[in-house]
Amino acid sequence: MKDEIQALLMRISTLLLANNENVWGLLFLDFSERLKENYEYTLYEIKNQFGGAGSFSDLILMEKGKMLSDENNQLSKMQDELYRLLKKEIAYLSSIDR
Repeated sequence: MKDEIQALLMRISTLLLANNENVWGLLFLDFSERLKENYEYTLYEIKNQFGGAGSFSDLILMEKGKMLSDENNQLSKMQDELYRLLKKEIAYLSSIDR
């Protein structure tokens, strides 16, 4: 699942950077790299981006004051998929004996 999460993070980052959301885009690019070093901790860090006001869940892509419908639809699908994968992987890692 690690490869699937990393690939999704890269797709999200590419979409964000292409739409001038550089702070979020670079953050998700960084998360993709950090998964290689500290997988479980980084999963929690990514999941934490979804909570609260001004979170990743609230992000809306715009250009010149207009919402980008297609891009926001893509982003929404990727957000949902990422959250689903994070929950599933975190639950799995929590359930295994260490």
